[in-house]
Amino acid sequence: MKFNIWTMLAGWSMPEHTGISDDLDVLLKALKPAPGLRFITLSSYGAGEAALALAAGGADTVLAYDIEDVHMLQRLISLKVSAAGVLDNHEYLVLMGLRSGTVEQRRAVVSRTLESLSGAEYSFWVKRHRWFLQGLFFANQQTFFMQMFWLLICLLTPLQARRLMLYSECEDTRLKLFRRYVSRPFLKVLFNRLGSRINFFYPKAEWRFSDYPKDFNRDPFPYFERLMGRGLPGNPLFAHYFLDDEKSLPEPLLPPHLRPHVYSGLRAAGERVQVVPSAPGSLPPLDFPPGSYHGAYLSNIIDYLGPKDRMELFQRISRVLTAGAPVLVYSNESYDKVPPECGLEPDRSAGSSLAAQDRVRIYSRVGLFRAAA
Repeated sequence: MKFNIWTMLAGWSMPEHTGISDDLDVLLKALKPAPGLRFITLSSYGAGEAALALAAGGADTVLAYDIEDVHMLQRLISLKVSAAGVLDNHEYLVLMGLRSGTVEQRRAVVSRTLESLSGAEYSFWVKRHRWFLQGLFFANQQTFFMQMFWLLICLLTPLQARRLMLYSECEDTRLKLFRRYVSRPFLKVLFNRLGSRINFFYPKAEWRFSDYPKDFNRDPFPYFERLMGRGLPGNPLFAHYFLDDEKSLPEPLLPPHLRPHVYSGLRAAGERVQVVPSAPGSLPPLDFPPGSYHGAYLSNIIDYLGPKDRMELFQRISRVLTAGAPVLVYSNESYDKVPPECGLEPDRSAGSSLAAQDRVRIYSRVGLFRAAA
């Protein structure tokens, strides 16, 4: 991974997410999109990748809600759909930063993408074209976070140990090196004293309603160790950060809707994804007849909501789903925040299987629920 000072300094001016944040293969396995089926996705500062994956996978309609920044969600989905309409699969992956490309090639695909936009969308993105000259999947606060993490590792770890920490095939070797060079006692003391007082990385709503940010800030090293143990270059969320300039990301690590045999579905996905306007912090109304939808996906939403709003949200979701419809829920909390008697029943066997298949592992809970009959 290269350290980029521009990304470091400009990090907080970028969206929170512009690319994937979860393992979308798990999403497709859980919800099983197909013609005739309709789905709901709920995000917080989302990038639209889940909605696009479901639509490209065959779903008839995907309603996309965002409880924090629906305008950026709309812009990102519009940009991606427009780009898919004018770029071939390889060019689109270069635009995202998931395929190698020269500076000239990247400029060319950015220029063609901007030319496909019009009106307010063009005016917005042309002012921010530098965000994605290195790849749109790099243009977010997650990249800023990774740059901070990588700078810490570079300062603390010799070059050879750093390479082994990333690329050794032995998980124990990676973990031992990380614990030796990075999990230093003085850093643990520093984080423990400051972490619960200072909100380093998290949106205000999550800091207010979730215990996770404070726990993380006090001791982030178990989280980092988990990622390092799983292997960052083989993680679908982080692999592109470690992509050599002359190499391309292996197809299994690409988001499923960006793989060559599915890319044509992405080109038509824009007609089937509907971004629903909403005010920041408000719950989606979901004013639809019972049984209108066949599944739902919540990416870390419940950590942004208090108990009353969580109950209300899940009751609204369960009301509009068909009986037995799957609901995939990601959460950062160590305990289950899906309230009982909300109209959803846990499918623990399927949930455990999906959690075991999750290659990203940034959330501590992956739960599958089903709408009650």
